[in-house]
Order: sequence, then C-alpha cells, then structure tokens
Amino acid sequence: MPTPKKYLVFFLLTFLLFYWAGPLMAQEEQKKPVIGLALSGGASWGFSHIGVIEVLEKHGIVADIVTGTSAGSIVGSLYANGMNAKEIREIADNLKLWDFLIPAIPDLGFFSPRGIMNQVKKHIPHDDFSQLEKTFGVVTVDLIKGELFIFKEGSVSTAVAASSAQPIIFNPVRYEGMLLVDGGVLMNLPDNLAWELGADIVIAVSLNENFSFHGAPDSYIDVAVRTYNLLQRGRIMEVNADVVITPNVTGFGGAQMGSYDLIIEQGRKATEEKIPEILKLIEDFGKSQEN
Repeated sequence: MPTPKKYLVFFLLTFLLFYWAGPLMAQEEQKKPVIGLALSGGASWGFSHIGVIEVLEKHGIVADIVTGTSAGSIVGSLYANGMNAKEIREIADNLKLWDFLIPAIPDLGFFSPRGIMNQVKKHIPHDDFSQLEKTFGVVTVDLIKGELFIFKEGSVSTAVAASSAQPIIFNPVRYEGMLLVDGGVLMNLPDNLAWELGADIVIAVSLNENFSFHGAPDSYIDVAVRTYNLLQRGRIMEVNADVVITPNVTGFGGAQMGSYDLIIEQGRKATEEKIPEILKLIEDFGKSQEN
C-alpha cells in the first residue's frame, strides 16, 4: 500500500512535469506562424487558386488569413469558410458562366451582381464575416471617391459581389452611399492586406503576370476581360509577399470557364515549384521564435 511519502513524491513529480512542460508547450505553439494567403483577381484564371490550395493542403500548409480580389475573393470566401480544395473543386465542377451573369436593365453595366451574390449565399448560407473559420479581407473600389474600400465584416456575398463587379460588365454594388466595383481597379494582388490583418508569412497568387492570349476575342465579354487583364499587367505595383506564385495561364481566355480543369492544373504546377521555399520560410520562422 502506498505510503503518504510516496504520494507526496508522486504529486511533486507531477507538479514539476506540468511546471516545465507548460512553457515548452507554449513555446512550441509560438513556433507556428500565422500564414496569409493573398488571392488576386483574374476572371476565369481564378480557378488556378483551387490548385494552389490543393497543393498547400497536401504539404500541410494551412492559411489562417485569406485576402481576395475579384475571382480571388470568390475562391477565398469558400476557403475562409472552412472548405478544402476538394470541396471547392466540386463547386467548380457544376459552375457555369451564366450562373454569374444575370442580365439587367442597362444602367451602369450589363449584368446584375445578384448572380455572384446568389452563388456565394448558396455555399455560405450564414453570409457573415464573423462566422467564417478564417480571417478574411476583400478588396473593392468606390467609384465615387476613387479609393479602396476593404470589407472585413458584414455580408460576405455583398463584399464578394462588389469585388468581382468588373466595370461595364456588371452594375456597381450600391453600399452605404458608395458605388463599389472590382477591387482590381486599384489593388489586384491583396498581399498588403494580408500583412495588415496580422500575417507572419504571406503567400500571394498573382494571375496578371504570366499570361498571353491566343486568337481573337469572340465576345464583348472577352473583349472587356482581355482589356482589363492587359491594363492590370501594365500597372507597376510593388509586391510585398514573401512568396509569389504565378500560374502560367497563357492561352486561356479570362472568360474561358470551360477550361477550368486545365487552369486548376496550372495552379498546382506553379505551387509545387514554390513549396520548398514556403517550407523553408516556415522553418526559419520557428527557429527565430526559439532565439
């Protein structure tokens, strides 16, 4: 039968174990960086973001913060709501261009942003930033003041529709006295927003660098998208991400949703090339926390 002395020794050892293990566990938690994933706009090229997320997941890299512009805000909203790459891919499998394009009485655009809103609400029924699993930021532009407006709270569907409302194609989203349009007008790659939201490491996916077109545009939508893409590439913008992934979308039209499978594959390929660099950043961050 254990003696009182043995009980005392047992409790002392247990106390010392938790006394020393507690700080070590806390230190271990500190080694994990807050990872931000910044997803740029790019119309149908945005499908490549799914391939990016798939490869990151395969290597155990999970973003804590997601920022998105235009197409990046659409994929980003699903990812921020807790969906994995497979689930997002299943949505893409059943998506058609006309799911987004609801004709409107010509006003300030040809289509209503309601189609985009409906798609977001369909997959994110709560439609509220506060209920997302990840911190999420969406870039839009106010045409009245000519400046950025960032959504960090409120309706997810409103934010994503505004960020994706490419001028002329879509009517602007009227919100709190503003006329909000595609965030790519001023900030197509929202890497700085990821830093502002608290990221330690920022991985950015840029869709307006590594592309060229084949053949002539075949619709007014394609003309508008191509023009917009070229204007984006012509702008010189400082990139502040730690790693920039640039899927090769050469030959794919910005409105070419039928090739989404091939576009997703380009996202996969570009990300695999960057995995060693990303893992090294995460490792170095952990080491810096130990010092």
